[in-house]
Amino acid sequence: AGVVLLLLQAFILQWSLRPLRRVVNELTRVQRGAAQRMTEHHPRELEPLTDSINAFIESERENLERQRNTLADLAHSLKTPLAVLRTQLDSGAADSDLRDELDVQLRRMNNLVSYQLARAASSGHKLFAAPVPIESSAEEIVRGLEKVYSNKGVLCEFEIDPEARFHGEPGDLQELLGNLLENAFKWAHRRVLLTARPGPASGTRRAGL
Repeated sequence: AGVVLLLLQAFILQWSLRPLRRVVNELTRVQRGAAQRMTEHHPRELEPLTDSINAFIESERENLERQRNTLADLAHSLKTPLAVLRTQLDSGAADSDLRDELDVQLRRMNNLVSYQLARAASSGHKLFAAPVPIESSAEEIVRGLEKVYSNKGVLCEFEIDPEARFHGEPGDLQELLGNLLENAFKWAHRRVLLTARPGPASGTRRAGL
């Protein structure tokens, strides 16, 4: 009877551990890249555990994707200030002018790096951000692009409504305007016109651009 009882206990133990072994096996598959997440076919008692594991896996995957996007955005954002400095060096600008331009572009690059790092750390934007004026940000970018594309003689003009504001982070506006204006200078023949005016607003939505 004692032997039978021991065998029965061993059988029960083996049977009760089978779901846990499945969890371990699935985790191993995820670790090796053979599976993207845990399956949903587990006993009810283990569902909180597998759900938590899946949530952790998804969070880590999103963090990795966010870091990749941050690096790509940063590399693209730094292209213009680096091009400005390269243009100044190639043009043989005076030392004093070169130092001034170096100071301006280094501060801009430092702001871009700080912004991208802060955005990656916060993984989002402020819910209530102060509206950002557009013209001052655009002027800074245009001054740099005029140096990069000086051989084309592109004239950039603004038609910016005094009430136009960007509702978001200043770094987002810099990135948006930088990409927009860089493409405009690249493909324009002689003239670039930057227009910004408030869009329609409703009772539940603030004015856009």
